[in-house]
Amino acid sequence: MNKFGSEKIFGIDVFSGEYGEFCDLVIDEAAKLKRRTVFTPNSDFIVRANHDKEFREVLKRSDFIVADGYPLVLAHRMKNFLFHCSSQKPLQRITGSSLTYDLSLKAVRLGLRVAFVGGDKGVAEKAASKILSESNGGGHNVMTYFPPFGFESKVDENKFVINAINDFRPHLLFVGLGSPKQENWIDKYKRSMDFGVAFGVGASFDFIAGTKARAPAWIQNVGMEWVWRLLQEPRRLGKRYFSLMPVFFVLFLKEVTLRSKR
Repeated sequence: MNKFGSEKIFGIDVFSGEYGEFCDLVIDEAAKLKRRTVFTPNSDFIVRANHDKEFREVLKRSDFIVADGYPLVLAHRMKNFLFHCSSQKPLQRITGSSLTYDLSLKAVRLGLRVAFVGGDKGVAEKAASKILSESNGGGHNVMTYFPPFGFESKVDENKFVINAINDFRPHLLFVGLGSPKQENWIDKYKRSMDFGVAFGVGASFDFIAGTKARAPAWIQNVGMEWVWRLLQEPRRLGKRYFSLMPVFFVLFLKEVTLRSKR
């Protein structure tokens, strides 16, 4: 995968380096317009990939996978402990939200182009304004686009979005359409677009713009960010989380108790 290596967890090869190493790697690939993809699986991804073969293949085709969800990190550490795999490097949690913010700032300061596509109406613009303000970057370095709902199923509208991206040629392309739509769309049209590194980033624009509050650092560090998000949006996330938990728990137990073939 890369010079820093990877670890297999839930059947997916996940980047095993440090956060700073990954950021440097992404900027290097982006500057060369390498057309790479980065996906950030959490528990929801793992459950979906378990029953959705097409989505599982989309994840496997990604150039880089990082462990966004703390349960992935925990499963890997527990597996190492149970099977005494002291030689394996423990995974580090690398979230899409942190990457969106930190990489955008770094890219704009370096004069690279950044595109925010998706999010709710007006949110990407607010997020871009914050990045430009904090980086003292030029406005020409950041593009935002709010595609109409369902654009991906309409040939002309989908082509318009792709053309807008190709005209701008972003070094970093952040797509916030929600999962699995964003990952499927990036994977499907990767070779039709001109970019450096593309990410599926979910609600990251909201966190940067301040339209949604991200959990405090101490909650993130103990792996309870999902509880914070549930309290913030109980109606939208409640059913999803509580239908997800039993399935993920079974997959988690299988993963930590089966010795890896690698």
